Amino acid sequence: MAKKVRQIDAMKSPRFTQVATFARLPNLRTLKNIHAVFLGIPFDDGTTYRTGARLGPQAIREQSRLLRPYNMFLDVSPFESL
Repeated sequence: MAKKVRQIDAMKSPRFTQVATFARLPNLRTLKNIHAVFLGIPFDDGTTYRTGARLGPQAIREQSRLLRPYNMFLDVSPFESL
């Protein structure tokens, strides 16, 4: 059985000390047994005279560091179904 991919424990490694990955999921080097991939592609060509769209994927990764493994209000664990 494949090992589940889970968030990095904030008690073992503080939130802002590692490479920014989406939702603090581990940085994997192989796609073996992986069913979903989130890929942020910085792209500025769709905007005229407005730079900054290329910073979108980085901003999403940085803000997703604040996601928790369990949401008490909604009573869901989003990473259990990934």
